[in-house]
Amino acid sequence: MKSITLAVSLVAILGAAPAFAADVPLKAPAAVVASSWTGFYVGGSLGARWDSDRWTTPSIQAAPIGPNPGDTGNNPTTFKSAEFRYGVYGGYNLQISPMLVLGIEGDFAWTTKSDRQRINGIPGVFGPTFGPATSDLAGIDDTWDASIRGRLGVLVTPSTLLYGTGGLSWLRSEAIVECSLNALTSWCSGSNSSSHRTDSAAQTLFGWTAGIGLEQMFAMNWLLRAEYRYSSYEIGSVTLLQGGAVFANADLVNADIKIHTQTLLAGVAYRFGGPDGSR
Repeated sequence: MKSITLAVSLVAILGAAPAFAADVPLKAPAAVVASSWTGFYVGGSLGARWDSDRWTTPSIQAAPIGPNPGDTGNNPTTFKSAEFRYGVYGGYNLQISPMLVLGIEGDFAWTTKSDRQRINGIPGVFGPTFGPATSDLAGIDDTWDASIRGRLGVLVTPSTLLYGTGGLSWLRSEAIVECSLNALTSWCSGSNSSSHRTDSAAQTLFGWTAGIGLEQMFAMNWLLRAEYRYSSYEIGSVTLLQGGAVFANADLVNADIKIHTQTLLAGVAYRFGGPDGSR
């Protein structure tokens, strides 16, 4: 008898449960903001770099004496070149809100010197008759560059990031001169001239860089980007053609090099971690 009563009571409770549930308001679950851009990433880039290098000769010879501006209209001289650029980069993103992403990034890149530029005559020097020394050659080769930068981006869509970037940069540059065998139109003398001497001085210059870019997330952990950057570097001073002249350091040339670059690149990177930025 107790069993029958218990069964009837259970049926009554179960039957009333749907009606009771319908009367109880349901509370929506709290919204979760997925930090889909948070995490470390590494990638590679391809692009181009345009260099504008200004060579100024402030002094010549061992004394030193000043350049002869009346006879050498090529001081200063600007060298312009364009190179194919390829590199690697990596960094960390932190999505701090549904629309904002902060990050830090470093990169290192090399160039192919398919457009090395040379001019006739070394800027700011003269020949034996105090006219322009037109038969020598001078040039500047810029090779690798690197940077470490901050990034701040706005998500125009959940998978598209428009960002600005800026920070510190380094660039390797080499100034080059080549003496002519023509004693009548060359700055060089002594064994510098007779050996057709080539001299160079390389230095790593420090500067700043800033730019903008657009990055697209696809296939969950892959990031595709396009980026433009402008960079400016400190003035680098070098000394060329020491020794070898008829008189001690009579051929010496001091040069100040000021470099600006523009870079345009495309890159693809892999972001480590799950959809929410976890590993």
